[in-house]
Amino acid sequence: MRMAMKILMILPFWTVSGCASAPLQPAPSIAGGWHQVAPDAPEVQVDAQFATAQLPPPPTLAQVEQARQQVVAGTNVTLVLRLADGRRWQVVVWRKLDGTREMTSAAPLPALRP
Repeated sequence: MRMAMKILMILPFWTVSGCASAPLQPAPSIAGGWHQVAPDAPEVQVDAQFATAQLPPPPTLAQVEQARQQVVAGTNVTLVLRLADGRRWQVVVWRKLDGTREMTSAAPLPALRP
């Protein structure tokens, strides 16, 4: 009984110390979760041009500042677009399974100060 008590007393400290010495690993991608993608990736550029053409009045795209995607029934892509006139927009483009696209969300963002 004494031995069992000693083990029970040191077990929490042993477990915690074992966890502390394990190297930290990046979190794995979660199915259906959002993850960063390269803003200059060809498919992202197509999404950005598609979304830009939907904005009023159709402006000229200057740069994709950020891009991330989520695999669902198709792919949702969230983009932060900087336009040639200095405006910025956050848009969500849904790449459908049939290959078509739909802009499901668009919101203006504050312009960056020079």
